[in-house]
Amino acid sequence: MKTVNTLELKEWQKQAKKFIILDVRSKSEYEEGHIPGSLLVPLDILEKEFLNKLTDKSETIVCVCHSGTRSALATNFLESQGYTNVYNLVGGFMVYNMFEND
Repeated sequence: MKTVNTLELKEWQKQAKKFIILDVRSKSEYEEGHIPGSLLVPLDILEKEFLNKLTDKSETIVCVCHSGTRSALATNFLESQGYTNVYNLVGGFMVYNMFEND
């Protein structure tokens, strides 16, 4: 499994690198705070929705949840479906949020 940490992700954002941030938390968690521009597809519906939401299997996708556990499951699932450039955000939104103003 490929991973990216918050500082690397922030650098990607500064460079305007093209990628999708896939937030797999619940809708209520997402509404409490999320990474700007992220796409919400809760883990419990990812298996049903991924083909509709993620059409390019070669696009860079960064999976994020609260702490990194659910996003690791999402990363593994997407890799098993043939997605080739999927990353798990280490520490999840919890760590990302600590660096929000950087």
